[in-house]
Amino acid sequence: MTLDSELASAIRLQGRALAAVRAVWAAVFFLAVAVLVLALPARYAQLVSPEDEVREGLTRLGFSPQYIEQYGSEAAMSAVVSQLGLSPASYAAYQLTLEVVVALVYVAIALIIYRRKSDSPIGLFASLFLVTFGIGGSSYVLTPLMVQHSAGFFLTGSVTTLAYSMLPLFFYLFPDGRLVPRWAWIPAGLWAVSTFFWNFAPRSPLNPTYWPLWLYSLYLLLVWGSALFAQVYRYRRVSSLAQRQQTKWLVFGFGLMVLLLLPPFFLLPILLPSAESEAFYSILMPVQTLAMSIIPIALAISILRYRLWDIDILIRRTLIYAVLTASLAFVYFGSVVLLQQLLRAVTGQASELAIIVSTLAIAALFNPLRKRVQDTIDSRFYRKKYDAARVLAEFAATARDEVELNRLNEQLVHVVNETMQPTSVSLWLRKTDDRRGRVEE
Repeated sequence: MTLDSELASAIRLQGRALAAVRAVWAAVFFLAVAVLVLALPARYAQLVSPEDEVREGLTRLGFSPQYIEQYGSEAAMSAVVSQLGLSPASYAAYQLTLEVVVALVYVAIALIIYRRKSDSPIGLFASLFLVTFGIGGSSYVLTPLMVQHSAGFFLTGSVTTLAYSMLPLFFYLFPDGRLVPRWAWIPAGLWAVSTFFWNFAPRSPLNPTYWPLWLYSLYLLLVWGSALFAQVYRYRRVSSLAQRQQTKWLVFGFGLMVLLLLPPFFLLPILLPSAESEAFYSILMPVQTLAMSIIPIALAISILRYRLWDIDILIRRTLIYAVLTASLAFVYFGSVVLLQQLLRAVTGQASELAIIVSTLAIAALFNPLRKRVQDTIDSRFYRKKYDAARVLAEFAATARDEVELNRLNEQLVHVVNETMQPTSVSLWLRKTDDRRGRVEE
């Protein structure tokens, strides 16, 4: 199936159904944006004067302790930030600006998808999901409004419930809008019900955050495991070639986001003392929220099919340079520590020589290590392309040195078989007779 025929066969809404769905989309969109605007003053006030009122408010509303712990302590973070010389107002403006930028990225990309795919079920669903999740699911902007007013509790609960209810459902529907597998409505429905009680009736026994930890973990594993299974099953059994490229864009976006979010959790405690790592993390944490904007961008490219076929190149280069960077960092820091220990044992004091030698070693290792990593990744994940490139390189070397025509013909046929894998191969040569000026076959 070609890309044009896939586009022609895609599900499209029209008539009254399209008008009704667009009306629902508009109502939810304006509700989410209005809630964001109402929540900004409360969030700023909480960041300027953090007295852990949010945690106290969540406790008063009946949210479970393990749910409240996700929000940390704003007062403790403010104390750490003050050690870096930042005023509460500066930190509040810094944090709030980044959170609003992330939300606006989601909203803007949702509008772009809606404008281009407003007659497509998956386009409308993805657009609505981005709006609600970007505002109610990706930051703490709405939380102060939720604990301050009863109306705010209802409004923020509505947006958050919609955002998290659509999250697993998105994986069951992406990329063509069809529910795969057919039983996926069961975990999606259970998750939507538990999300409702989680936000509107936190003291209810149906709120999973009050369950025993083992049961809550098992529930999350079942829901998100089924969502992951749905994407793997769809990719292997259902998706066309173009839909597989769309799935790769989604996986690439999530993988890149995780790659940017996780390192501070592991590296800062190792590289810095406890107090300094907390201080630096409090500054880097808002910056990390910008990594959340990778998801809507990747999703927009996938749904709009813009540069769809470039994803293989991006994944390949990301793998190569991520492994290369990690390897060089490990070698650099390991060599610095080892040489410092050796020099201290010999001279009795630390020396800058270790840093100089390690830097020169990294410069010498860069190209050989990059080639090695690239060859390993190509041979492991891009076997067909790797084999084709290797065979062509071997043929080029043979063609330079081979003088026997029959031997060269055999090599050419072998190259075509290896790289293109046709059902049959035949070679026809045209011979020119210079004496008679005509062509013989």
